[in-house]
Amino acid sequence: MNKKITFNDPILDSVTKAIDLPSLKKSEDIYLDLLETIISQQLSGNIAKIIFNRFLELFENGYPNAEILAQIKDEKLRSAGLSNAKAHYVKNLANFVIDNDISVKHLDKLTDEEIINLLTKVKGVGKWSVEMILIFSLQRPDVFPYDDLVIKKSMVDLYKIKKEGKELILKMNSIANKWRPNRTQASRYLWAHWGQVTQKKKG
Repeated sequence: MNKKITFNDPILDSVTKAIDLPSLKKSEDIYLDLLETIISQQLSGNIAKIIFNRFLELFENGYPNAEILAQIKDEKLRSAGLSNAKAHYVKNLANFVIDNDISVKHLDKLTDEEIINLLTKVKGVGKWSVEMILIFSLQRPDVFPYDDLVIKKSMVDLYKIKKEGKELILKMNSIANKWRPNRTQASRYLWAHWGQVTQKKKG
């Protein structure tokens, strides 16, 4: 997945020449990845990592067994730094996992859309969260998370898009269609590009 790809898009191809993406390793535990995604929502990277590690410390051997998590008191979860909503969301996921197979082996048999439909049944798990699982955990090759704020900022910057709202989304998807079937890799380059832009602003 990390091999250099030509997107037949001069703007994006200029980005790929300037950036080397780190390799990704396919996940072995989607349940744990989803828990981390839920807990990390709307938090900075460092804070998210601290709270997730505190959450793991609540459990024997540092692993949030679904049956145990489903029964844990909300107060205990809040003591690790989870909000009321996130305490409910992780327990929702635990209850879902008890009754549904979300192993890598099972999900590998499903399409991207089927995985989105399955996992968004969990209250607290939205489409964006599942797209992150598809990209980083399952390494699906053609995912384009157009609702991601950084993807939007990066494309507005690179393609000088003047539109907003639904018109912006339509324009983004129109551009991204030429990247098929490699929109995941394109998305990673867009994230990396915006990372460089913000670093330059700080510098």
